[in-house]
Amino acid sequence: MKRLFLTLALGFCITITYARTQVDTLQNPIWTTPYIGLGSSLSANSSTILTYNQYGFTTWDASSQNLIATHQVPTNNITTADISSSGERVVTCSQKNIVNLWDAKTGRVISTLTTKSEYVYSTRFSQTGEYIVIACSDKAVQIWNTTNSKLVKTITTPKEVYFAVFNNSGDRIITCSSDNTASIWDVNTSSIITTLAGHTAIVTSASYSKDDKHIITTSQDYTAKIWDANTGALVSTLAGHHVGYINSGRFSNSGNFALTTSFDETAKVWDVSSGKLINSFYGHKGVVVSGFFYNTDNNIITTGSDGTVKIWDINSGTNTATFAGHTGIVTTAEYNNADDRIVTGSDASTLLWDAATGRYIRQFKGNIGVINTAHFNSTGTYMVTTRKNNFAELWNINSDTHIANLEGHSSYVSSANFSQAGDQVLTAGWDGAVNIWQANTGHLLRTILGHTQGIYSAYFNNATTRILTASADSTVRIWNAETRDSIFTLRGHTSDVLKACYNSTESHIVSASRDSTAKIWDTKKGTLLYTLRGHKDELTNVTCSTAGNLIATTSRDNTVKIWDDQKGTLLFTLNKHSGFIHSANFNSSGTLLVTASYDSTAKIWNTQSGELLATINGHHGAINMANFNHKGDRIVTAGADGTAKVWDVSKYIDGSTDIKSDTDQSPQTNTDITITTLHPNPSTGIVTVNGTTQVSGNVIMEISMIDGKIIQHKLCSVQSGTNTLTLPLDDSLANGTYTLTIRNATNNKTASTVFVLNR
Repeated sequence: MKRLFLTLALGFCITITYARTQVDTLQNPIWTTPYIGLGSSLSANSSTILTYNQYGFTTWDASSQNLIATHQVPTNNITTADISSSGERVVTCSQKNIVNLWDAKTGRVISTLTTKSEYVYSTRFSQTGEYIVIACSDKAVQIWNTTNSKLVKTITTPKEVYFAVFNNSGDRIITCSSDNTASIWDVNTSSIITTLAGHTAIVTSASYSKDDKHIITTSQDYTAKIWDANTGALVSTLAGHHVGYINSGRFSNSGNFALTTSFDETAKVWDVSSGKLINSFYGHKGVVVSGFFYNTDNNIITTGSDGTVKIWDINSGTNTATFAGHTGIVTTAEYNNADDRIVTGSDASTLLWDAATGRYIRQFKGNIGVINTAHFNSTGTYMVTTRKNNFAELWNINSDTHIANLEGHSSYVSSANFSQAGDQVLTAGWDGAVNIWQANTGHLLRTILGHTQGIYSAYFNNATTRILTASADSTVRIWNAETRDSIFTLRGHTSDVLKACYNSTESHIVSASRDSTAKIWDTKKGTLLYTLRGHKDELTNVTCSTAGNLIATTSRDNTVKIWDDQKGTLLFTLNKHSGFIHSANFNSSGTLLVTASYDSTAKIWNTQSGELLATINGHHGAINMANFNHKGDRIVTAGADGTAKVWDVSKYIDGSTDIKSDTDQSPQTNTDITITTLHPNPSTGIVTVNGTTQVSGNVIMEISMIDGKIIQHKLCSVQSGTNTLTLPLDDSLANGTYTLTIRNATNNKTASTVFVLNR
């Protein structure tokens, strides 16, 4: 048992110090939903797909489409990322000046490339992957060696540079500056070769031809220009976009043609040597974001703000195929020549397409939008999540894959849970419907209707024969899962019922409402047993332990309260969160509780002592839910940052009060009196107090319920010298949590601590 140390001062003014469990901080999840939404890229050898958003990146095997690694970037606010040609390295650039080099296979950070500039605008690998070029806001371009993470050289530029890229051979760099120019630099000497001047507005992009003979620049002046890469001489000006500025320019593989895309909703192909317009391509209903040549020089592929990807015949100008699968702007596209596949990225997903058929092979979905709930199945291999949309998402944790979207609700899905066997998923929505799904196929089995307003939560009983729902219509309902008949309607709350759950024996139902109360109901009769009052603001959630008789309620008053289910009495108030608490859930043994809060943390508590064991950090924003798996060694958290994360909490699995801190204390001593108090002996039920003292007098040992009711006491005399005090506990005293108080019989001052009886 964990030891408790009490120090008595002169005159019996009693203070208490004891060896507390160190509160751990967990920051590194073992799994997280993929990061998708800001951009995507395909490695030059076509082996690896990179997807990323502001919170992290994910790498995928381009052939099998299996997830390789996913990693949250602690600095947050990723602005751009690049993958090396071999697919082995990833570089990320975060807001301000943080650049990280990563192992693409493991997600491990290799090094942080430190710059002195206020902002870093872009990072790009060389063709070989040996170097990285960084464009900095302090008029500097830095070149780093990726093998040893050393700064090779710094090129000082006359103007601020917001983009820099190597040529294909790696001996030159082209930069775009704020003065409407681009410049060519010699990598070896750090000297400028020439400045490409001629645009009358910001240069939006610059790229080399495959043979490094030409450079194309695009600008907000509605033109693109072709330059001789060796001399910097202007070869031709491509003028034909008359409404919107040009945002991208690419050469064909042969270098004979150039492609431009524009805000004027068109793409155009040009003859490089003459600057003559070959063809214009109309069909996108919005900005043409990017484009590239495909299948030698005969076809181009374009992406648009209308969410489509289009293939065009250059000679005829006809649209030969349209890929419609994205729901937002298609920001990036890459072509895998090895197997005739296209990778496209938008704000909601990354898609892998078969270029020949126009059908997408795989949709890579990630953490787009707030995740409100996340639950494991009983084996911990599957997880179901909900966002504020009309479907739930089913994930395979072991294979890191998105299995299916459970689509069938006409409004957003507020709740999704597995049956005890894990073969069914139960969803409830704001459309007032409850849907039952086959977990392995995503097939809809049944729909239950009856609530007059939206449903906040729905749960199976253990036998999967009953369904319990809580609704905005202020009622709780019990349903027959097979016949869909309503068995009971529980009325009594005066506002929305946010959640209802069964207790461990399913003899009681507990409901939580925005009326600031929770209620305990008799399951068989549907009658009200207790109303739990004490929170100072509306409740947000309630949960019941699956072992034991504990209830946990959470509230907007930033507290969690633990109650006795059988008596309706308050046991603990947990108040370490600094924001309102969204949810609380017990582990399967009922010894641990995990809470999720608006303060961006989740916390793990010992339910026998009320002690805080660990704080989970790692989400960027509120944590909406936290849940244990069945074994209790994993916790899944669902965040407002759009991620679901899995955490290893195996060190707390037994929920014991014997969890040791690395800094476990020895007894505190002063010159007056030292008393070391042991927890009750589980075999004899005796509280023993040993100590030495230099003073004499009487103290009272008291045992009380958590609510303060004294159930045992004993007057003890202490003399100067060594003392042993004992208090045999009544045989009728049930296992549970109690308060031990030592009271000075002279001045009535007290010191108290909580202990657990577990005979």
